[in-house]
Amino acid sequence: MPGPTLPKTTGPAPAAPLRIPFWDDQPKTWDSVVLTPQQGQKFTIPGVSTVDVDPEQRLDVNKPKGRPGASITDDGPAPAKVKIKTTLSTKEEWEAFQAIAFYFRPSGNIGNVQKLDIQHPVAALWGVRSILPHKIKGPKYTKDGYVIEIDCYEYFPPKKDVTRTIGSRDPGKVPQNVLQQRADGSYANPPPSSTVASRPPVPAGGARGFFGR
Repeated sequence: MPGPTLPKTTGPAPAAPLRIPFWDDQPKTWDSVVLTPQQGQKFTIPGVSTVDVDPEQRLDVNKPKGRPGASITDDGPAPAKVKIKTTLSTKEEWEAFQAIAFYFRPSGNIGNVQKLDIQHPVAALWGVRSILPHKIKGPKYTKDGYVIEIDCYEYFPPKKDVTRTIGSRDPGKVPQNVLQQRADGSYANPPPSSTVASRPPVPAGGARGFFGR
């Protein structure tokens, strides 16, 4: 039985799929977080680590008073929230973590937080290349060991300020820069080609670009 017909989409063609390893094929890769500071040597966080990434697209919804519908302006991607959770279960892991703790909580004056390049399959999936540590919890005892959580923001400095209004359901007159979207997903007035703020390009080479640099 044939599958459903998907509506045609506009915009650039999707990028080639990444070659991120399957978790059962490379469990150590999925259980490890490798960080490279701006100043210092690359290191792996000790213990068993996981990464959660919360990507967000900034959309400005403008609802006209007294009328149904809304126009939506695409303000580009926001820095993703990244959570690293590591479980320490041995004395050696605990001592090794103490040696790198200052990267997550630097002492001294304002501006001492370092950008950290991150290598992990989940970060690679969502295009997160670098992070800035923000908030720390732990160590907290669990049955598996002591857990430390490190909340971070994706390091994603802004480029030039470009926005694009992408949709409107207002049946009234629509400005030229608003795309009128039909119920089937197509557009009554196709969008002009435009540049929208984007992350730095992902290097070629699939997983090697993230894990083998």
